[in-house]
Amino acid sequence: LNVIHQKNHSIRYWRIIVGLWLRYFIEITFDRYSSINNANKKYNISETWILNYDLKKWIPLNYQEFHKQSLFDSWNHILYAEIIKFFDDFSYKIKRNNLEYEIPTTNISCNKKLLKKLIIYFNKIIPDYFKKIFFVNSIIPLNDFIKLQYKIKQIPNFFEILVSPIMPKRENVDRTLRQKIRLDQGMTDFEKLLDHLIPNFLPKSYLESFSGLESDINKIYPKKVEKIYTANAYSYDEAFKIWTASQVEKGTKLIIGQHGGRAGIAKVLQSHLHQIKISDNYISWGWD
Repeated sequence: LNVIHQKNHSIRYWRIIVGLWLRYFIEITFDRYSSINNANKKYNISETWILNYDLKKWIPLNYQEFHKQSLFDSWNHILYAEIIKFFDDFSYKIKRNNLEYEIPTTNISCNKKLLKKLIIYFNKIIPDYFKKIFFVNSIIPLNDFIKLQYKIKQIPNFFEILVSPIMPKRENVDRTLRQKIRLDQGMTDFEKLLDHLIPNFLPKSYLESFSGLESDINKIYPKKVEKIYTANAYSYDEAFKIWTASQVEKGTKLIIGQHGGRAGIAKVLQSHLHQIKISDNYISWGWD
């Protein structure tokens, strides 16, 4: 990504931005890969059917869209199909039934749009001195949040309640750009599969829409803060992730608070492992 975007960022910078998607994509792909291998060993598979699809239409805009897609039978069919085509262990027929992807739409009321503009404007006029600790989606109850702001001598900033105030633009898929992603790091069959799949499934926010997001964050986010606190914006808010990654490279501390009951309990929880990896401090609800 440094090469493609002509940057020189650290591994931690890119881990903050793309790490969660990569963790879950690898986990999901390994599950589907193992399912095909197990079925192939257990049964005598002579042939399978693959529905017709245009892969570029299924490239997600961001992590949130990828997460929703991964729950669809149609998206999983495509992932299974790409794995089967890559290894070519048994024959398959392409069926004419097309798998079409409907781009999700969101309708925001005029009142919410106005409120968003007012909050962003108010955030801009608050002096940086009162934004040394910047909160984004802390999930702290509003009354407690206001008390906390006064306690640390900051003006209550309701920017914290905005959900993805900057959305990435849905740019067209750039095949030339994606062909520049030459991983060629795989030693095992599964790793070689990942080398092949990642360029074709990577969300647009990290490629085609990245420069637009990077430019837009300067319009609403502070230029420099001492600490960033969030509970869940690290996962779904692509603009926040880019801004946070750039702040961390300037010395800002990233603090993440627990927001789900499985953290510290589940045997493996990719989102929790990711939070620990990218944050300077992680605040839990209390567990060994």
